[in-house]
Amino acid sequence: MNRPILAASVALSILVGCSSAAPTPAPTAAPTPTPTLAPTASPAPLPTPLARGTFIFPWDQRTVEIDAAGTGSGVVGTMTVSNAATSFTVDLQCTRTTEDGLVVIGGDVTASTLTDYAPEGTRTAIIFQRGSPVQAIFWFQETDPRAASCLAFIEEVSVRADDSEMQAIRGSVELAP
Repeated sequence: MNRPILAASVALSILVGCSSAAPTPAPTAAPTPTPTLAPTASPAPLPTPLARGTFIFPWDQRTVEIDAAGTGSGVVGTMTVSNAATSFTVDLQCTRTTEDGLVVIGGDVTASTLTDYAPEGTRTAIIFQRGSPVQAIFWFQETDPRAASCLAFIEEVSVRADDSEMQAIRGSVELAP
Protein backbone atom coordinates (compact mmCIF):
# COMPACT_ATOMS: atom_id res chain seq x y z
CA MET A 1 0.00 0.00 0.00
CA ASN A 2 2.82 2.32 0.53
CA ARG A 3 3.87 1.96 -3.03
CA PRO A 4 1.62 4.69 -4.46
CA ILE A 5 2.66 7.11 -1.75
CA LEU A 6 6.31 6.22 -2.28
CA ALA A 7 5.93 6.64 -6.03
CA ALA A 8 4.22 9.99 -5.51
CA SER A 9 7.03 11.10 -3.14
CA VAL A 10 9.70 10.16 -5.68
CA ALA A 11 7.84 11.91 -8.51
CA LEU A 12 7.36 15.01 -6.35
CA SER A 13 11.03 15.16 -5.36
CA ILE A 14 12.06 14.82 -9.04
CA LEU A 15 9.74 17.67 -10.00
CA VAL A 16 10.98 19.88 -7.19
CA GLY A 17 14.61 19.11 -8.07
CA CYS A 18 14.03 19.98 -11.71
CA SER A 19 12.15 23.14 -10.92
CA SER A 20 15.08 24.61 -9.00
CA ALA A 21 17.49 24.04 -11.91
CA ALA A 22 17.90 26.81 -14.47
CA PRO A 23 15.67 26.26 -17.44
CA THR A 24 17.34 24.89 -20.51
CA PRO A 25 16.80 27.24 -23.43
CA ALA A 26 15.09 25.78 -26.42
CA PRO A 27 17.49 25.11 -29.27
CA THR A 28 17.58 27.84 -31.90
CA ALA A 29 18.99 27.76 -35.36
CA ALA A 30 22.37 29.43 -35.66
CA PRO A 31 22.18 32.47 -37.87
CA THR A 32 23.45 31.76 -41.34
CA PRO A 33 26.52 33.91 -41.92
CA THR A 34 26.08 36.37 -44.74
CA PRO A 35 28.75 35.67 -47.31
CA THR A 36 30.98 38.61 -47.96
CA LEU A 37 31.89 39.05 -51.56
CA ALA A 38 35.52 39.67 -52.13
CA PRO A 39 36.17 42.41 -54.61
CA THR A 40 36.61 40.80 -57.98
CA ALA A 41 39.54 41.75 -60.09
CA SER A 42 38.68 43.16 -63.43
CA PRO A 43 39.24 40.56 -66.10
CA ALA A 44 42.39 41.12 -68.07
CA PRO A 45 41.62 42.75 -71.38
CA LEU A 46 41.63 40.32 -74.26
CA PRO A 47 44.33 40.82 -76.85
CA THR A 48 42.99 42.48 -79.96
CA PRO A 49 44.32 41.72 -83.44
CA LEU A 50 47.10 44.13 -84.44
CA ALA A 51 48.34 42.67 -87.73
CA ARG A 52 47.34 39.49 -89.52
CA GLY A 53 48.06 38.37 -93.04
CA THR A 54 50.40 36.99 -95.68
CA PHE A 55 52.12 39.21 -98.19
CA ILE A 56 55.23 39.63 -100.31
CA PHE A 57 57.75 42.25 -99.30
CA PRO A 58 58.91 43.45 -102.73
CA TRP A 59 62.41 44.64 -101.86
CA ASP A 60 63.77 41.10 -101.72
CA GLN A 61 60.68 39.02 -102.64
CA ARG A 62 60.23 37.58 -99.15
CA THR A 63 56.95 36.06 -98.06
CA VAL A 64 55.84 37.49 -94.72
CA GLU A 65 53.32 35.70 -92.52
CA ILE A 66 52.28 37.68 -89.48
CA ASP A 67 49.78 37.02 -86.71
CA ALA A 68 50.01 39.56 -83.90
CA ALA A 69 47.54 40.49 -81.16
CA GLY A 70 47.98 42.58 -78.07
CA THR A 71 46.85 45.06 -75.48
CA GLY A 72 48.67 48.29 -74.84
CA SER A 73 52.31 47.86 -75.80
CA GLY A 74 52.34 44.08 -75.23
CA VAL A 75 52.06 41.66 -78.13
CA VAL A 76 51.72 37.92 -78.59
CA GLY A 77 52.28 36.31 -81.95
CA THR A 78 54.80 35.37 -84.58
CA MET A 79 56.15 36.63 -87.84
CA THR A 80 57.87 34.33 -90.34
CA VAL A 81 59.79 35.84 -93.23
CA SER A 82 61.19 33.64 -96.00
CA ASN A 83 62.26 33.32 -99.60
CA ALA A 84 63.93 30.44 -101.50
CA ALA A 85 67.32 31.11 -99.89
CA THR A 86 66.78 32.29 -96.31
CA SER A 87 64.21 32.71 -93.54
CA PHE A 88 63.76 34.00 -90.03
CA THR A 89 61.08 33.77 -87.35
CA VAL A 90 60.27 36.46 -84.80
CA ASP A 91 58.51 35.96 -81.46
CA LEU A 92 56.51 39.21 -81.44
CA GLN A 93 56.43 40.95 -78.05
CA CYS A 94 55.84 44.69 -78.32
CA THR A 95 54.25 47.45 -80.38
CA ARG A 96 53.92 51.18 -80.61
CA THR A 97 52.48 53.71 -83.00
CA THR A 98 54.80 56.52 -84.03
CA GLU A 99 53.84 60.20 -84.03
CA ASP A 100 53.23 60.04 -87.78
CA GLY A 101 51.00 56.95 -87.55
CA LEU A 102 53.39 54.10 -88.38
CA VAL A 103 52.67 50.81 -86.62
CA VAL A 104 55.85 49.21 -85.26
CA ILE A 105 55.71 45.58 -84.10
CA GLY A 106 58.87 43.89 -82.82
CA GLY A 107 60.31 40.95 -80.98
CA ASP A 108 63.12 38.44 -80.72
CA VAL A 109 64.45 36.38 -83.62
CA THR A 110 64.06 32.74 -82.56
CA ALA A 111 65.30 31.00 -85.71
CA SER A 112 67.21 32.35 -88.69
CA THR A 113 69.24 31.53 -91.76
CA LEU A 114 69.47 35.25 -92.59
CA THR A 115 72.42 35.73 -90.28
CA ASP A 116 73.65 39.04 -91.74
CA TYR A 117 70.48 40.94 -90.82
CA ALA A 118 68.46 38.83 -88.39
CA PRO A 119 70.75 36.52 -86.44
CA GLU A 120 69.06 34.34 -83.84
CA GLY A 121 68.80 36.09 -80.47
CA THR A 122 68.64 39.63 -81.91
CA ARG A 123 65.60 41.87 -82.16
CA THR A 124 63.72 42.69 -85.36
CA ALA A 125 60.69 44.85 -86.09
CA ILE A 126 58.36 45.41 -89.00
CA ILE A 127 56.96 48.86 -89.59
CA PHE A 128 53.62 49.32 -91.37
CA GLN A 129 52.14 52.41 -92.94
CA ARG A 130 48.38 52.22 -93.35
CA GLY A 131 46.95 52.94 -96.74
CA SER A 132 46.10 51.27 -99.99
CA PRO A 133 48.32 49.51 -100.51
CA VAL A 134 49.87 49.07 -97.07
CA GLN A 135 53.58 49.85 -97.05
CA ALA A 136 56.20 48.15 -94.89
CA ILE A 137 59.87 48.01 -94.02
CA PHE A 138 61.98 45.93 -91.60
CA TRP A 139 64.16 47.28 -88.80
CA PHE A 140 67.00 44.99 -87.74
CA GLN A 141 69.17 45.09 -84.64
CA GLU A 142 71.84 43.16 -86.57
CA THR A 143 75.03 43.18 -84.50
CA ASP A 144 74.24 46.35 -82.53
CA PRO A 145 74.23 45.93 -78.75
CA ARG A 146 71.00 44.28 -77.63
CA ALA A 147 68.43 46.77 -76.36
CA ALA A 148 67.38 46.33 -72.74
CA SER A 149 63.82 45.46 -73.77
CA CYS A 150 61.64 45.03 -76.81
CA LEU A 151 60.07 48.43 -76.17
CA ALA A 152 63.49 50.06 -75.88
CA PHE A 153 64.41 48.49 -79.23
CA ILE A 154 61.35 49.77 -81.10
CA GLU A 155 61.76 53.22 -79.52
CA GLU A 156 65.04 53.39 -81.50
CA VAL A 157 63.21 53.01 -84.82
CA SER A 158 63.90 56.15 -86.85
CA VAL A 159 61.75 55.33 -89.89
CA ARG A 160 59.34 58.09 -90.85
CA ALA A 161 56.12 57.87 -92.86
CA ASP A 162 57.80 59.69 -95.76
CA ASP A 163 60.80 57.30 -95.80
CA SER A 164 61.64 56.40 -99.39
CA GLU A 165 62.53 52.84 -98.36
CA MET A 166 58.95 52.03 -97.32
CA GLN A 167 57.67 49.49 -99.86
CA ALA A 168 54.12 48.72 -100.98
CA ILE A 169 53.35 45.12 -100.07
CA ARG A 170 51.76 42.57 -102.43
CA GLY A 171 49.10 40.54 -100.70
CA SER A 172 47.07 41.49 -97.72
CA VAL A 173 47.55 42.38 -94.10
CA GLU A 174 44.79 43.46 -91.72
CA LEU A 175 45.93 46.18 -89.37
CA ALA A 176 44.09 47.26 -86.24
CA PRO A 177 42.43 50.65 -86.59
